Amino acid sequence: MPLFSVIIPAYNNAEYLGKCLQSLQNQTFHDWEALIVVDGSPDNAADIATSVASQDQRFIPLIKKKIMRAPILHVKQVLSMHQAITCFSLMLMTSSKKNALQELKIAIQASAPDIDVIHFGMELFGIDMPKDVCNGMLEQSNAQLPDAHNEEIIQSTFAERKQDWRVLQRLYSSDLLKNAFANMTDSRLGRGQDAYEWLVISSSAKHETFRNDLILYRYYLGRGITNVQPISGEKMVKERKGLQRWNPSRISVCKFF
Repeated sequence: MPLFSVIIPAYNNAEYLGKCLQSLQNQTFHDWEALIVVDGSPDNAADIATSVASQDQRFIPLIKKKIMRAPILHVKQVLSMHQAITCFSLMLMTSSKKNALQELKIAIQASAPDIDVIHFGMELFGIDMPKDVCNGMLEQSNAQLPDAHNEEIIQSTFAERKQDWRVLQRLYSSDLLKNAFANMTDSRLGRGQDAYEWLVISSSAKHETFRNDLILYRYYLGRGITNVQPISGEKMVKERKGLQRWNPSRISVCKFF
């Protein structure tokens, strides 16, 4: 069984998908699998996933003809369907530097045996965003905090605001991730989905460690749905009614590099 599972949702992001899969193939650490979930995508993402998987069995394409009604349900079904889930999981990976997984393997070996979350560092690029907003987010996201245990994890995020709730900037024990998503709602969340996901995950986590000296995550703040600009009442109503579908191609916003 591979050490890492990389969960890659694909919807209307064929432009980025090929580079994502290639970056995994270029890894110096080879003991991984990638679950590519093509969610009723109107572009050729399914063709790309199928083609790459035919040449490399570490890629597992999960092709959905119909769009899932909720992104949380999307990941939940992947985790429940794939019984051979590995020891550690990454979510929504786009591209990575060649030794990213190798560095994470070393971080696991250097950590206590009960670690189930490893938070790593990020590089941030603001797209038409205020500099102070970018600097504040970067400072919080790369803060080197002491290990947190049990309720300290959720407290440090939502009560003390010491750490972020970004689900993409962490490596998880696959058992933790699987159990957490099994307890999540199936309802569609228009906004704040990552905060909700981390709320559930952190309420179950036992031991989180911080390796923010490992800059493995690249975040483009202001690209896609992520921004600090106000939205109109009309747009909010539209999203609340579920008429505007969440787009998993937001993985283009972030990348391991």
